[in-house]
Amino acid sequence: MKELLSTSALVRGSTSCATGAVYLWHQGEESFLVKTFWSNGWFSRLFFGRRGIANEWRMLCALQQAGFSCAPQPYARIGGHTIVMEFIQGKKLESRRHYASRGETPPAPEVYRSLREELDRLHQAGFIHGDFRRANVMVASQGNKVRIIDWATGMKRSDAEHFLYGQLLGSDNYSLVKILKDGAPELVSPKEWQENAPGFFLRLGRFLRQRVYRNYVKPLFRGGRDKHSHSGA
Repeated sequence: MKELLSTSALVRGSTSCATGAVYLWHQGEESFLVKTFWSNGWFSRLFFGRRGIANEWRMLCALQQAGFSCAPQPYARIGGHTIVMEFIQGKKLESRRHYASRGETPPAPEVYRSLREELDRLHQAGFIHGDFRRANVMVASQGNKVRIIDWATGMKRSDAEHFLYGQLLGSDNYSLVKILKDGAPELVSPKEWQENAPGFFLRLGRFLRQRVYRNYVKPLFRGGRDKHSHSGA
């Protein structure tokens, strides 16, 4: 593991006990993304890393088996703390405000239509993302293709009895209409916006994540780049 990371470029260090580091690994002419909790502390590896990595591996394999190309292709799981997956070329989807601030042209409406179609197909096949937001949507450098990354919180229809399944499904749909309303408002009707308004548990969950976890809990465990992190050719 240490040898693999020593020849990889650090893309993002661990920012909290709940997130691993991300590396770009070049093997010949091919590039791979490596997500790992290897250099995190024992608490992070035990309580967040093993569960998150195992679930993301399970979801990516199931999505590949079901024929979905919108998710990264999984290549290897190393121990209980690391996944090697497809490196996706493109840029993360942003709000129209951020594109305007840089004087850039925002994605075409076709990109947002493609995103809606992909998420609808995933839901119809029984897959939910659970942390669906702009930061987890990649837009191809050319064309209107979108890819959806970071499946650590994903669930399948076989998990439908789980209380969180319905809550996360609602979260997916609410995030989608928010993204569409910002980027291509003509694709969202007032009725759809009203139907996907968050309920109590979804509002509570989003409040805890955005206001409590990100502002107070996450800074306490901010890892950044630690002594085991490497960058290389």
